[in-house]
Amino acid sequence: MYALLKIQEAYSNIFSRQSSIKELQYTDDGIGAYIGTLAPSSSHYFNTDTFIKHITLDSILGLPDECPMSCSYCPNYKEHVDNTINDSKGSLSMDDRRYLKNDALNNYNPNQLPLILFGGATDPLLYHDTIIDIMNFYTESVEPHIDQEIWFHSYTTGVFLEESALKALADNGLKEIIFHLGASGFSDKAYDSIKMARKHIEVVTIETPSWVHHKQKLFDMLPIINDIGVDHLNLTSIDINNNNKNRLSGNVYKVYNMVLDDDGLVYDIMQEVIDKNYKYSVLDLNNFVVMNSQGEARSCTL
Repeated sequence: MYALLKIQEAYSNIFSRQSSIKELQYTDDGIGAYIGTLAPSSSHYFNTDTFIKHITLDSILGLPDECPMSCSYCPNYKEHVDNTINDSKGSLSMDDRRYLKNDALNNYNPNQLPLILFGGATDPLLYHDTIIDIMNFYTESVEPHIDQEIWFHSYTTGVFLEESALKALADNGLKEIIFHLGASGFSDKAYDSIKMARKHIEVVTIETPSWVHHKQKLFDMLPIINDIGVDHLNLTSIDINNNNKNRLSGNVYKVYNMVLDDDGLVYDIMQEVIDKNYKYSVLDLNNFVVMNSQGEARSCTL
């Protein structure tokens, strides 16, 4: 069951919680609220008019269009019998290569960090060989023209990650891994992968929904990721649509999409991080931030 909040009430609640945290910082436009220092990858939410590319690992590259996970809160939810994976390898066509190179050079801004994000409706690091090929393409065909290293980063659940893949990704330029911990129910396997990543990857970020149903697991997570040495924590909102609406409940409000209200959980977590002096940053990656990034940064998906 859902109770619809007027957007004025929903955002009044958010702004009230924000004002209670004196350490809170904001992006110049006020859209982003955070504590600590933002992850390099966060630029793809705020700097949407520069060299930012979200490359989706999907059928365009010859890969499966399905996720190996079944997150009950996901707006793209599909049932799976188990966590299925395969050995597919994707590739860039010559047209893809021309488009990506021209797009990168046309949108490059020497005053901004150039970003490549690997994502899609899957666990991108399942296809680490494909990611390495794409990074090598950019390193060989784009970086010599811009005289700057590209910040390559990727999402993963951590469930399928092997250390040999991590080493290969790091050796070929992957700078940051963003772990979706909620996808595995905060599993031991995912935590083990985060520990492995800490040994090989420059920046380690956690990105997971601030879902009230996960409240205890989220609070249990905080000291664990601090001890591992995680750099950043991004807490996302949950969109409601026909794929997940029958499995969720609570207060909702409409920004562009319908959003599940977290009852201030993001700011409860921020306050806990401050009180315990944990070392990582925390970003409120709410729906308003995500919708801000639906311009050039998202429309440039391959």
